[in-house]
Amino acid sequence: MQIMRWLEIAVAVVGVAVLLVSTLGSSRVFRAGSTTKAVHVREEEEWEALRHDGARAVAEILALARPGFRLVTWRGDSPNMAAAEMLIAFTDSDGENHRVTLRTFIDQELLANFSGGRPLPIVYAKSPTLRIAVDRDRVQLEIRSTIDA
Repeated sequence: MQIMRWLEIAVAVVGVAVLLVSTLGSSRVFRAGSTTKAVHVREEEEWEALRHDGARAVAEILALARPGFRLVTWRGDSPNMAAAEMLIAFTDSDGENHRVTLRTFIDQELLANFSGGRPLPIVYAKSPTLRIAVDRDRVQLEIRSTIDA
């Protein structure tokens, strides 16, 4: 009898521990996804700010990477927007060379269009600090969904 009680207590303690670990783990994943999403959304906001007044250039994509947990979310009119990071290089209108990591969302079906060595239309401003965004007027980042969300 006594052994059964201790066994029940041990199973309950292990169950509570598993529940706590899984809750903490899932909250960390959620926070990491939210943080990544916020960083990538900033690039969209930069484009809105630079769209009409920023200088235009064509950068070269040096590398394309995805965040560790490969965040995919519904953005704009597309349900398959993947968080992506591109290392790009470009020369500004003053002849100064820049090498920058650009974080944005790209439709999963279009990721192959952003491989290393390909050109990337960008819009940028240099003052007070360098701000860069993908020029969405000249490059397609999403395939619009035909389904109403």
